[in-house]
Amino acid sequence: MDHPVQENKVDSRSDSQADSRSDSQAGSRPDLPEKSAVRWYLCTALLILLWAFLLFYVQSQSFRPGFAHGRLLSKALCRGALDLLFASSCVLLIPRGWVPVPILLASASGLGLIVYARYFGETMSILSLFANFDEGLTVSDAVIALLPPGPTLLVATGALMCVVLVRFAGNAPVSYRTRLKAGMTTAALYFLIVVGVSQCPGLAFSTLVFSKETGDLVVVYGYLPTWVGELCVKDEGTLRDAALAQPRTDRLTGVEFPLPLPRQVLVIQVETLDYTIIDREFGGKTVTPFLNALKKRSFFYKVDSFHYHGSADADFAFLASREPSRHLLNYKIRTFPYDNTLPRAFEEHGYRTHSFHGVSGTFFNRVFAYRKMGFSDILFIDDLVARYGVEARPIGGWTATDDERLLDILGREILAEKDARGFFFAITLLGHAPFTHVREREIVPEPKGYAQRYMNVAHEIDRRLGRLYDSLPPGTMFVVYGDHSSGIESDDYTSRRANERDYVPCFLSIVGESIAEKQKTAGTPSALGGELTLVDISNYLRSLLPDSPAAASGH
Repeated sequence: MDHPVQENKVDSRSDSQADSRSDSQAGSRPDLPEKSAVRWYLCTALLILLWAFLLFYVQSQSFRPGFAHGRLLSKALCRGALDLLFASSCVLLIPRGWVPVPILLASASGLGLIVYARYFGETMSILSLFANFDEGLTVSDAVIALLPPGPTLLVATGALMCVVLVRFAGNAPVSYRTRLKAGMTTAALYFLIVVGVSQCPGLAFSTLVFSKETGDLVVVYGYLPTWVGELCVKDEGTLRDAALAQPRTDRLTGVEFPLPLPRQVLVIQVETLDYTIIDREFGGKTVTPFLNALKKRSFFYKVDSFHYHGSADADFAFLASREPSRHLLNYKIRTFPYDNTLPRAFEEHGYRTHSFHGVSGTFFNRVFAYRKMGFSDILFIDDLVARYGVEARPIGGWTATDDERLLDILGREILAEKDARGFFFAITLLGHAPFTHVREREIVPEPKGYAQRYMNVAHEIDRRLGRLYDSLPPGTMFVVYGDHSSGIESDDYTSRRANERDYVPCFLSIVGESIAEKQKTAGTPSALGGELTLVDISNYLRSLLPDSPAAASGH
């Protein structure tokens, strides 16, 4: 009596195992109930639509404002169709158990793209991603701190809903061979649309070299086709040529009062110094008392610092006297020719040139570029440890020395060489996001949020700059500017980026003197209108050298 029952159980188990395997066997059809089939179709459709929406949303949130002109609706429709076809292809071609992997990876990387666009004001280029990946990992704490709450919640929730839909859909009521054909069809349509649209005027991938930026094509194609196009059309030669095509502006020479150039010139590039932090009070306390006072004794300018790929854009612009590349950090273009740089110009006029930075020289590949620029003395963290015995300790993602120690060394070196000609260039680190690298909390004892932390950091930077200024020999030219703005937009404080330009203050002063009354452009749109860049400041300093064309003509 029991034996037939056991036989039926064995037969039933064998049929179940066969059904579970049938979904992965070409040409077979699992015998699923009608409700299960309807559930699979419905969940799959919702999954494709939801993932396509997430892709479209991330793209729309990671464009540089003002990225595209005209035909916005048609471009959005094209991109939406491509997102829908991409999601369909992945869902149909990838085995069901693996579908959540690309969804989660795309969502996580999408949040990174949003952070990048909001911080740099640029759309992520695949070349920048590859070239600056190590640097990005170093500052990953800042990336996490910069995640915008609204988009993060939306993308994370959408990605989790996609995973739930994958799990809830169950087995497919059609064979894998059928899904494979459908997936290949959608992938072919995706490819054909990309190829067809790329034939339209202004939308070819070759325009990425000179006339277009990454965001101009991402708005049409999304990231994948644009990034593939970048890899195809941007080689070392075209990147170098595009970088060399960047202008060398000179809006101050011949307009500004020509200061006599002293024997000692010190330039400080301050990490994250907002134009709007000057003369700022917070909670009844003055945030930057030293810089406020320096402004009254200096030539003072509102300057666009450039922040396309990282803080190295700023020192490149100042030292090379040329606007940086929009495609790739210049220091990563190994064949870029560093001729006619500011350090080399000072060297040719008898100045010994020095650079100081408290992190590794391999960060942004600065050491390689500085050697080609003509610096005679280059000091990064390993050199500072060897020469001065400074302590190298973890600061954020770096192994670096404290800015206060760096500035102390800088002041002593200038004092020791006060009778010789010296050009000193230094980069600080303290002000780097997420503004947690300072223990002093004089402005906000218990800071809450990004803006309040920045108040404490800016105050400490101001104190250290004031201490350095007081240690310098009279007559030293003291130039200070920010590498970029904080990008903070909150109820407490805003850095007021305009058209995604990073405005920073620039002070040009002489230690022990007040030269503000000599500034011809003081308070005018020429100085404070926001048209000046670090390239203009660099070329103005160059014009002060004795046998420069400007000096020869009396300027």
